[in-house]
Amino acid sequence: MLDLDQHDLTLRCLRSLAAGASLPDTVVLVENGQHIPCASTGTLASSLPIVVLSAGQNLGCAGGRNLGLNYLARNTTLTTFVVLDNDAVATPDLIERLLAAPPQPLDVVAPVIFDAVSGCVWSSGGSIDGTGELLQFDNDLSDYPDAYREVNWAPGACLVMHKDTWLTVGEFDSWMIFLYEDIEWCHRLRAAGGRVLVARDLRIDHMANQSLGGRLSPARLRLGVRNETVLRISVLGRSGTVRFLGRESLSALRDLAGRRSRLSGARARGLAEGLAEARRRGSVHQSGRGNVAS
Repeated sequence: MLDLDQHDLTLRCLRSLAAGASLPDTVVLVENGQHIPCASTGTLASSLPIVVLSAGQNLGCAGGRNLGLNYLARNTTLTTFVVLDNDAVATPDLIERLLAAPPQPLDVVAPVIFDAVSGCVWSSGGSIDGTGELLQFDNDLSDYPDAYREVNWAPGACLVMHKDTWLTVGEFDSWMIFLYEDIEWCHRLRAAGGRVLVARDLRIDHMANQSLGGRLSPARLRLGVRNETVLRISVLGRSGTVRFLGRESLSALRDLAGRRSRLSGARARGLAEGLAEARRRGSVHQSGRGNVAS
């Protein structure tokens, strides 16, 4: 679990875990912000075994998750790892259900995620079509005939995996910082022969878009555009990349024409950063191939 000076959200999530019918063996709380929250003291400490890791700097969502999961891999004998965002609320039976049906190696399991405000399904996994277009499902799986539905990717708000899965697939892409790092990781998992499964009977509630100033903030827009650019060019390599770049460029011009200069600048900066990083990754890849062939 990560905290970036969102202590009320973090404490709410921890309290939902502490109220469960079964408790996790260890909770690793990575503090990306300036202050370690009070979650490691008082009544929560008596019910939850919390380890607080102070990063000393903002490692981003990807880097913070890497720090926490690597700590579990190196310092515990636990075999089931759970990524849980601090803006999530666990249901009382979450840990109990995970204990009853732990994930197998090279499977990652995600719950159906409900919006905490509207009560509607926010995510039940997602797909990537032949052109690289990303779709997030929002259908309730209560009537789904099987216990799991296989998807292309699932949001990082909650991912459950075997320790061997983490060791095999490796870390989240820390350059991506936040947004699309979960899709990139799921893509690597599937390339390694794994499956992304959404569990019909697992549920969490989620306060979406709590980070970086909300869904339409310039900071969030810049990261989203730059990371999706790299995802499409360097990871997926689909034919829809040109259409995506054109669409984002046109949106930047429309924002500018509509006097939304901060959004236009954020979108343009994200495109420039994403293209530069994709070019760098392409150069590294070509250099690596040349070394192997020599």
